[in-house]
Amino acid sequence: MKRLFSIVLCILLCGCIFIGCSSGEADQNSVGSSSYEMERTQIDESAPAVPEDSKAAPATEERFGSKIIYYSTLRIETTKFDDSYTALSEAIKKNGGYIAQSNQSGGYNGVGEYSMRYAYFELKIPAEQFDAFLEQSASFGNVVSRQDSSQDITSSYIDIEARIAALKVQEQRLLELLQQANDIESVLTIEAQLAEVRYQIESYTAQLNQFDMLVDYSTISIELVEVTTFISPNTKTFGQELRDAFVGSWQVAVSFLRGLAIVLIYLLPFLIFVGVILLILLPIFKRNRAKRAARLADQRAAYEQQRAVFEQQRAAAAQQAPAVSAETAGENPYVKQPKKK
Repeated sequence: MKRLFSIVLCILLCGCIFIGCSSGEADQNSVGSSSYEMERTQIDESAPAVPEDSKAAPATEERFGSKIIYYSTLRIETTKFDDSYTALSEAIKKNGGYIAQSNQSGGYNGVGEYSMRYAYFELKIPAEQFDAFLEQSASFGNVVSRQDSSQDITSSYIDIEARIAALKVQEQRLLELLQQANDIESVLTIEAQLAEVRYQIESYTAQLNQFDMLVDYSTISIELVEVTTFISPNTKTFGQELRDAFVGSWQVAVSFLRGLAIVLIYLLPFLIFVGVILLILLPIFKRNRAKRAARLADQRAAYEQQRAVFEQQRAAAAQQAPAVSAETAGENPYVKQPKKK
């Protein structure tokens, strides 16, 4: 029973660990989503349901037209990073857009090492200039990948408009009731309801303004990556691959030697300090080693001398001992004699 209980407990623990790992991976995947996916989630959650008892005239798609948000993601490689950066900045201004956020990394670091530069841009481009800007992206460098998408928020936009219209009707009724109120308690109650209605109107109006901004300005995400060379995979030959491999290995070797030289220069004061200490301590070590060798030699000589004396004493004792004859050996009582017949 104890063994069975232990096996069941191990299975339960393994299951808990597996569930924890799965949830951790799910959290990491949710954290790594792009900014425009977060905007999409906010848009979907912000669309309220229109109350059934609303007497306001519902809005129609013909009244507002289609409300579509456009997104695009580009990855661009360039061998002239500064020129591509300048061309991208000029294209943003030319099309009336702006940079929502950006970051850049790479270049020379504190020790003089150079790494390929990388820049990320999240742009807001007017919707009417969306296609024109994407057509100009080929002038920034080699477009490695491009992904376009769109989101139709027409129904959500209409729902919020209808909600605002219903709340405005309710606000007008509350104002009429406020004028007819005769006691303070009724006035306070109506004013509290009126404040809540106006708060909801302002909240939904802010959501509409956000929708208008997302519709009017499309979101374009661009990754600008600096490379040494870029060749289309369809035209790359075996010779070009060998050349790229040789150039890459040579650049790695040069970078390693440069880094090694810089590290040695940084370590030079420390190496000099260690060298001075070794120059001071080395003679001391040599003297101690010589003394130790002499002491060992003296001990070995004394040992050999004692051994020679012992051998001499042993030889002298062997010469002075009387020889034992066969007869004496036969009469020895401690020696077993054979029986006489």
